[in-house]
Amino acid sequence: MGEGQEDTRRRILQTELLTLGDREVAEDVIDRFGRYRLLTFDRDDATRSPTVEVAHEALIRRWERLREWLTESRNDIRLERELLNAAQEWETAGKDPSYLMQGNRLLTFEDWSEGASLRLNQLEIEFLTASLALRDEREAQEQARQERERELERQKARNMRIAAAIFGVAAVLAVILSLFAFDQRNKADEQRTIAETERERADDQRVIAVEAMHVAETERDRADEQREIAVEAMHVAETNERKNLSLALAANARTALSENDPALALPVSVEARYAFEPPEAEVLRILGAAAFSPGPRFRFTDSPRSILGVDFTSDGAIGAYAGSEGLLYLVNTSTGESLGEIQAGSPVNAVAFSADDSLVAAAMSDGTIGAWQIADGAERYRLSGHEDIVTDVEFSADGVMLASSSADSTVRLWAADSGEALHILQAHVDYVIKLSFSADGARLASSSAAIGVRESERTPDHNTIQVWDVASGENLLTIPPDGIGFVRDVEFSPDGATIAATTWSGALGGTARIYDAETGEELQRLYAHRDTIANLEFSPDGALLATASRDQSVRIWDIEKGVLVTSYVDLGDRIQDIEFSPDGEYLLIGLGEAGNYPDGSDNPADSSAYLWDLRNRTQAQVFRGHDNWVWAADISPDGALFASGSGPLFGPDSVAVLDATARVWDAVSGEQLMVLEGHENTVDSARFLADGKQLLSASWDGTIRRWDLETGDEVQRYNLPNGPSDAPPRVYMIELLPNGSQFVSGSQDGVIRLWDIESGEILREYHGHEAQVNGVHISGDGRLMASASGGWDSNANVWGYSGKDSSVKLWDVETGELLQTFEGHGRFVNYARLSPNNKFIISTSWDGTVRMWDVVSGEELRQFVGHAGNTFGIDITEDSSTLLTTSSDTTVRMWDIASGEEINRFEQHGDWIQEIVLGPGESFGVSAGQDNVLRRWRIKRTADDVIEWARANRYIRQLTCAERQSYRLECVSG
Repeated sequence: MGEGQEDTRRRILQTELLTLGDREVAEDVIDRFGRYRLLTFDRDDATRSPTVEVAHEALIRRWERLREWLTESRNDIRLERELLNAAQEWETAGKDPSYLMQGNRLLTFEDWSEGASLRLNQLEIEFLTASLALRDEREAQEQARQERERELERQKARNMRIAAAIFGVAAVLAVILSLFAFDQRNKADEQRTIAETERERADDQRVIAVEAMHVAETERDRADEQREIAVEAMHVAETNERKNLSLALAANARTALSENDPALALPVSVEARYAFEPPEAEVLRILGAAAFSPGPRFRFTDSPRSILGVDFTSDGAIGAYAGSEGLLYLVNTSTGESLGEIQAGSPVNAVAFSADDSLVAAAMSDGTIGAWQIADGAERYRLSGHEDIVTDVEFSADGVMLASSSADSTVRLWAADSGEALHILQAHVDYVIKLSFSADGARLASSSAAIGVRESERTPDHNTIQVWDVASGENLLTIPPDGIGFVRDVEFSPDGATIAATTWSGALGGTARIYDAETGEELQRLYAHRDTIANLEFSPDGALLATASRDQSVRIWDIEKGVLVTSYVDLGDRIQDIEFSPDGEYLLIGLGEAGNYPDGSDNPADSSAYLWDLRNRTQAQVFRGHDNWVWAADISPDGALFASGSGPLFGPDSVAVLDATARVWDAVSGEQLMVLEGHENTVDSARFLADGKQLLSASWDGTIRRWDLETGDEVQRYNLPNGPSDAPPRVYMIELLPNGSQFVSGSQDGVIRLWDIESGEILREYHGHEAQVNGVHISGDGRLMASASGGWDSNANVWGYSGKDSSVKLWDVETGELLQTFEGHGRFVNYARLSPNNKFIISTSWDGTVRMWDVVSGEELRQFVGHAGNTFGIDITEDSSTLLTTSSDTTVRMWDIASGEEINRFEQHGDWIQEIVLGPGESFGVSAGQDNVLRRWRIKRTADDVIEWARANRYIRQLTCAERQSYRLECVSG
């Protein structure tokens, strides 16, 4: 530091810094500033002791806080440097006393040291202490000399007085006595003065010491404060780094989902959850999407070589897979457990279960077909006759026939029970690769390809589909696909009307083609994959077609529309075979590297079999049976039953079949238990009574009805009074009071009514809305009621109100007093619901918003933004932390109330959704939709709940080291 010139950095011994205060604190500060490269470290050239200095003079120039410290302490630093130089000279001179400070210079440094903001190092303290000690010693010596001189003067005076005494004893004696008394008084005064001076000096020293202590404490507090600020800043930086990593991982998982790679999305989203605590709402939403989306249920990795064939039993309970290794594996598809292995004795190219699930057959490379009993694994028979490898094997659906195909260009039919040879079917001129029976077992389709024949030498006869009459062996139809590409797989549709086949050519790539099974006319062509399609399968209902390719992807197609529904990519290796489960909800997928038949090389990157779940499992169940829109949903108090209400939008005459019913369902099995008929118009609301044995239903026919759920009988009817049109108003919603003996209704005439359940008496009416009342809700303690209003002008003309009341109102249930009106919605309000803690109200509206209101102040607290249409249903968890809403955008959405962030989305409804209700325990919910169904949803509110479900229902693979490094995650060996 200098006057008129730039400040520069200075190297200092670490030992000097460590002596300035708390050693641990100093070491911690040096270490932290060093890790952030604010300090550099070296060794002293002379002593080799560790040194430290500011990393770059730019820090001195640009670090504002440091500049402030330097400005405030500039004089202190100058004096400290001067003191240090003097101390170092003294130490260099062997601590010669002549180098110590004296006089005014010492006094200056003594005064400065008592109030300096800088701490002195050990050498400076020793030097200043030694200088002060030398000064004190010299002052003591001077005081002793002066005392000796005074004593000599006093002795001289006494001698003179003694001499005078000789001339007058009495007078002299009197004088001596007087002088002695005077002398004693002087001594006493002198001692008192000295004592007072010493006391004052001690007081001064005590004040100085107290001030120094206060200064030291202030500096220590200031250092502690700065240390806390630095630690907090580092904590904030580390927190932000973890949060940003979590959000980045979630974004990568979202990208993987959008690119149809759920097997990657799930482990990345799990990493996102654990990267930061608590996880952000976006992380929870993407984790839920990845966990519940279609993806691998199980991965089976027993085989070290390619899996070439897979199949399900007729009930889907057992899966089989086999391949080049020559072992056939059986697994429980519900648990993933192994049910055993069967030694085939030769590489297996295909497997098939018999119709009664008693046998599993295998097509083998040694030219034989083996069949084994599922119960004990014993071989039932081994069939010979083919002159080359057997490429495929299929049982007919009636269990009578077993068909096999071979590279010897033939198809053979066998008796499924005995293995007796029945027919040899000959029409192909090259490899016969795949077979498919029609569902009635009357026809068999086979495909062939010119394996090993150069493309220039291929003819239409090389690559054909043949259709055979199973009973006679007659060739019914030959389909030569246009071009000369391979025909690798063939499959009858479940209704037997069409045949799907895969073809490959260099010009077109892998295509799937649909043919008329009677005429052979090509009906449809799907340009499906960039590489060979190894296999295709119709879903059991015939609506979908799955294609599997060597490009490591599976694609699912809508046959009627001819469009791609979804795809799954990067499965790890070529896909050799796929099979739909009998319920259409799963695919069994076999992977491997093996190519055309035969192929001497087999070194797969992945030889797994996957059980792939094709369903989004946010939806647990669908309840079908209604013929019109479903408007109402409710759950019985014990969660065992669901109730629903149905009807058309535009009245009974607008539909061919009127379904103005309330229905009761078994919540677990989905069975429809009861249809409650009697209403003459749409049933818009339904509520279970507290005992779960009765149900209230409200309808646009102007009635509310009570039903006995043991008999299905209507036991009571509550009629609304007629209005201006001489007809009762529509009832839009009913809600029970916690006392179990009363309920309220909201209706088309803008009136809310409180009813006695047993007597049917209207106990009170609540007037205040100027339009129809669309929704009502009672607080958990029964004291408060929220209502939602608004309607069409046509209703206003009939009922005499303005129709413009798009408000939410809060009422005192007991007195009927209107407590608060909440205004802000741009169109009429569909529903308003009080939070369980009675602190806020949530409302939905035709303006497309979801709004949150403060119960006391009436202030709008928040809007939940995300729905892309009108909003309708609402439910809130008991802890008032989580919200569910429905919309015309066909989604149910789950929100974090505190942040307003969406944390999950349920998307399986195909039309507007009216109502959502949470079940007991809040682990599930049920929604009512205009797609005529109720849907049951899995509700997982926390990230850990989602992960727990995923670990039980999804295969979660480990990320590779390369993947972890690309996501900035530590690579964990093993």
